[in-house]
Parts: sequence; C-alpha cells; structure tokens
Amino acid sequence: MVITDSLEFFENNDLTDADQVFSNFSFIIDAILVNQYNIDVDGTVSTTIPYDHYTRLQFDNDADDTNSTVCKSNARYFAQDTYDSYSDASIDATKWTTSTAGTGTATETADTYIEVQTSATSSTASGSATMITNGSGTSLDFYGDKAVKFYLYFVVSNNNGQDTSNATFQVSNGSTHVNILSRGAGTPGNDSGYYEMVFDQSGTQVRVWKDGAEMGASPFNLASVTTNWYLRATTDATANAPTDSHHGTVRFYRLGEMQTATQYDFVFGNETESGTMALGRIIWDKAPASYVVKNSINNGSTYPVTMTESVLANLTTFTQQKYKVEATTEASVTLTTENVPELDEWYYWFG
Repeated sequence: MVITDSLEFFENNDLTDADQVFSNFSFIIDAILVNQYNIDVDGTVSTTIPYDHYTRLQFDNDADDTNSTVCKSNARYFAQDTYDSYSDASIDATKWTTSTAGTGTATETADTYIEVQTSATSSTASGSATMITNGSGTSLDFYGDKAVKFYLYFVVSNNNGQDTSNATFQVSNGSTHVNILSRGAGTPGNDSGYYEMVFDQSGTQVRVWKDGAEMGASPFNLASVTTNWYLRATTDATANAPTDSHHGTVRFYRLGEMQTATQYDFVFGNETESGTMALGRIIWDKAPASYVVKNSINNGSTYPVTMTESVLANLTTFTQQKYKVEATTEASVTLTTENVPELDEWYYWFG
C-alpha cells in the first residue's frame, strides 16, 4: 500500500493497512485545512483548493543534523544536551573513565556510541571492561531531579554451562553501584532499546522506561548511592571450554541531560518546492512545554515567518522551503512520567 490523497474504503472486520488509515486521516485533515484557509481569507467556505502540494517530513528521516541542537541517539532525536558527540572515534578521557583487562575492550565508534565488550573464545581467554560517565575533566552526573533518554545496546551471548559472560548497566558514584540491568551465566539475552531515566533526588530513586513502558522493577532505590549519580556499564567473561565463543557488550549511544526551561531546535532539511503559501500540522511523540514552527525560503539563512498551525501563511514567492521547530522544555522535571520531548513529524500543504 501507499498513502494516497483519497478515501480508502473497507468493511467491518477487514484488516486495514496503516497507509489506508493515514490516507483517510490525510484526506480529512486536507479538507479541514482547506476550509480553514478559505474562512481565513474571505469568511466563507469554498470548494476551491488554493494549493495542491503536500509534504510529510518525519524528523528521524529528514533532520538537518548540522543545525539542530537536539541529541541524536541511534536513529532518534531528543530535546536534551549531547554529553559526547563521539566525533573522532577516540574515547575522551576528560568525560569517561574506562578500564580493561584481558580480552576486555573499551572503544568508540565515530558519531555513534561508546562501547565496552568482553569476549571469550578459548579456555584461557577471559577479561573485563568498565566505563562510567565521570572523566578527568567533567562528568555527566544525574544527582538531582533530572531526565535523560538514549539508546542502550545491552547483549549477553549464550553461555554453554561451562563458561560465563556478564554485563551490567548501573547508576554509580564510582564505588557503590545499583544495577538497572544485569545478565550473567545462564541468563543470556538482548535488552537493547530506548531508555528514559527520571532521577528523583528527594526520593533517592530513579524511574526507568524502556521503549515507552516503565520497567517492572522501577523505581530503583538509590539511597545507597550518595553524592553522585553517574551511568556505568561493565562486562566480563571467562571461558572454560576451548571451542566456545561468547561475549558481553554494552553501548551508550549519544546521551545527555535534558535542561529545564530550555529551547532546543529541531531543524528539517531544505526542500525544493515552489509557491507563495503554506500551512501545516505537527505531531509529537512527546510534546514540550511550548513550541513554535518557523519557515525559511533561503535554506535557513533567516526564518522570517512563524507558522500558526492550520492557518495559512502567505509567503514571499519561494522555490525552496526549510522548517525549524523551536521547542522549550518544561520548567521542572515531572518525577512520575517521561519528560524528554521528541518530534515525530511536520506535514504541510503549499502552493
């Protein structure tokens, strides 16, 4: 199926394609917005459509990474700071403390993630690796009422009963640790996903959501972790069977604290389009406290027009369009729900 600009008909008990549903939604919204335009212009509802072009921009696919100020973690973007951009494939010791032994490794993949991994491939192979968000010059410390969202890769491969692979994801002050995730001998698996963590200083706890659902063990008690709340990951492995191969791997994709009452910019790429007018709607996965949508017709050199959703914007004659969404976070962190804003899409009509 594809998304069309017409109504898709189906009967009760039919299984519908998602594109059929969106096509109907698009058709209805189109009609509403066209009528809204004509009311705005002359106070009457007309069947004359003044523009006939439609663009649907999904931020995960259409982002301008250079000019956006949001944090890209794996394939998604969050309104929060970026602690480390991993720009040079070399671990920044001012931001991270890492340690390795034996077959353990700590590495960085450019523009993507930092990783600790320990593998065992023979009866004599063993090791360990650790990383923590506390370096020689700065730290990512969540002690307080704070929120962060990021992609975590967390995998422990199969153990054959003779060997062991282990991995943990923790909140730590450097000496005392509380496990958020832990896998060891006999419990291989993959816990990778998008995690949001909301820290509560007075309650000495952290609530954790994975892929939008709060974890069953949440909230986690942090009373024993005093003064600092860093993020820490460990892996280790020991081989006793010469033909076995297994490992533990943890990766932190880009992450950073969401600052409160702060503007973050979601900037879309430039679109080659022509016309004199446009209007649109926005969809959020998690809405901010407030936002404005701005239009540029010179590839982002200036954004002279602030869009009002569902209301036509009369623009200077254009041959290109670029949109920026300025999102402002809440004044304080809500301790019982997810907080970090995430933009889904901006869709608009023009002509």
